[in-house]
Amino acid sequence: MNRYVSSFIISAISYTLVGASLIYLFIIKEDTHEKCKIENIQKVNICVIAQPKEIQEETPQKQKIEKPQEPKPLPKPIEKKPLQKPIKREAVVQKEPITEPLKTESIPEVTNEQPQPQVEKENKKATSNIEKVVENDTKERDREIFINNLIKRINDNKSYPIAARRRAIQDSVEVEFMILIDGNVDYIKVISGHNIFEKSATQAIENSFPMEIDKTLFDFPKKFKIKIAYILK
Repeated sequence: MNRYVSSFIISAISYTLVGASLIYLFIIKEDTHEKCKIENIQKVNICVIAQPKEIQEETPQKQKIEKPQEPKPLPKPIEKKPLQKPIKREAVVQKEPITEPLKTESIPEVTNEQPQPQVEKENKKATSNIEKVVENDTKERDREIFINNLIKRINDNKSYPIAARRRAIQDSVEVEFMILIDGNVDYIKVISGHNIFEKSATQAIENSFPMEIDKTLFDFPKKFKIKIAYILK
């Protein structure tokens, strides 16, 4: 029994020695390998760092520049002085002043005879003036009749707005429009007044045309301006 125990102890010690020796050898190899690596790296670093050689720049040789020869000045041409011509003096002739004859205006003789009055011409002028006054009066009367008829037609076609009647609104609307030569109307425009009566006033004027017109009364197309009154009764 002691024999087996002793052999086991010896074999265990021998194994431990062998293992320790192997571990030691392995550690030594790693150290040497790392040293070799470090040395190799240092060698590589030494090889990489190299100082560049100084390059000597070649100085270009200066070429001799030949100076251009200055041209010799040409001799100045001799200027010929113009010969002075003798100045001829013209003889001054004194002109005698010419006296123009005075114009005599013929003055008509004043006579004591008086012109005879032209009675016939004055009578004609008086009659023509009277005719013009009568013509103007009749024209003005015809114009007033035309305007009164126009206002009556517009009032007949006028309608009181329902909204204005409910609210008891009263006003007068000023409207501008143009009567054409054919009796139609155009360019209707409300100038002043309440907005509630604008549509009614425009329709009243439109419904009053066309109408017969006398072309001698006005220069058509003629612009008119009237006021349409909206009063509740």
